[in-house]
Amino acid sequence: MLDDGADDTVAAYDTCHRKLVIVTVNAGPSQSVTYDLSRFAISQKARDKVDCWTSTGDGRQRYASEPPVQLTGNQFTVTFPANSVKTFEVFGVDRPQSR
Repeated sequence: MLDDGADDTVAAYDTCHRKLVIVTVNAGPSQSVTYDLSRFAISQKARDKVDCWTSTGDGRQRYASEPPVQLTGNQFTVTFPANSVKTFEVFGVDRPQSR
């Protein structure tokens, strides 16, 4: 598990598969969230596609696949529906060395 400093987000890194998984809960109204991955070395493959799934509190979406998100630089921004959870998988990521 990685500490991202946000109470509504958890992130984990899979060293064997070079995969970063991020899960964020939006317990309020619709909002946009920006993720900064500048702590990681990111391959071109990861820049082209971040896989995304959404679940909503009203049950209309349950781990529904969303169109891939593209990175701009080392960041991506997504809009969350009200009362929802989004899961992101970023492949081709290298975790920085511990200091």
